[in-house]
Amino acid sequence: MKHKNLIIITIYFITQLQIFGCSHSMAEGIIEEVYPTPDSSGVDTFTEITVRVNLPLDSSSFQKSPPLTVTTEKGDTIQGDISLNQSGTQITFIPHEELSSGEVFFVCLSHSLKTVNGGSIYTYKIDPDLEHVEPLESRCYSFSTKPDLVVRGAFSLSSQKEIRVYFSRDLDLESFTESDITYKQNQNTDTVTMRYSPTKKMLLLYPQGGARLDQPLTLTIPGSISTPDGVHLDEQELEILISPIEE
Repeated sequence: MKHKNLIIITIYFITQLQIFGCSHSMAEGIIEEVYPTPDSSGVDTFTEITVRVNLPLDSSSFQKSPPLTVTTEKGDTIQGDISLNQSGTQITFIPHEELSSGEVFFVCLSHSLKTVNGGSIYTYKIDPDLEHVEPLESRCYSFSTKPDLVVRGAFSLSSQKEIRVYFSRDLDLESFTESDITYKQNQNTDTVTMRYSPTKKMLLLYPQGGARLDQPLTLTIPGSISTPDGVHLDEQELEILISPIEE
């Protein structure tokens, strides 16, 4: 009776391995988790990149030509430090410099990577019904970083001395006040009154004081302005000429 139970348990265990795609080899490694996650967007430009596998990696294969590479869409390689944790199951890549904003990056694992048992590393695609798991040929995935916040343009409407400033992204309207925005004309500095556009991508500014219609003014947009997800604008000075409307 004990032998029958052992046979049944063994058959059940082998069946489960086949269901979850492990029938290839118990030595094979499976990528369990990556960060940033594949196809994710809005990733911080100071991010670390990690890849975690289910089995310890062979240290000698890790020391071979880069176990992990990060490249741009143009094919430029991102330089950084690569390390393996103490258990040998997680690779961490720390870029030497901040990643460019609003760009797509590709993370690829080297085919030379092996587990301590000599198995290859696979990424598995699980079907919704968990009936089978098939290895993917590609060991690369991509993510994109947060886009920059920049001034797209500015122009004036002389009928109301109105200046419209356009931004690349929605603004966090709590990150600044109208007193943060100033202008200078003929060495005189003054403030503006401000209204928001419905899209939150445009500010309507009205210079206070004695701003002249026929002379340029320099508008200072502060670095405190940010997006809801915390991307700040670099402080900018915009030279604007408010030309009177000819009647």
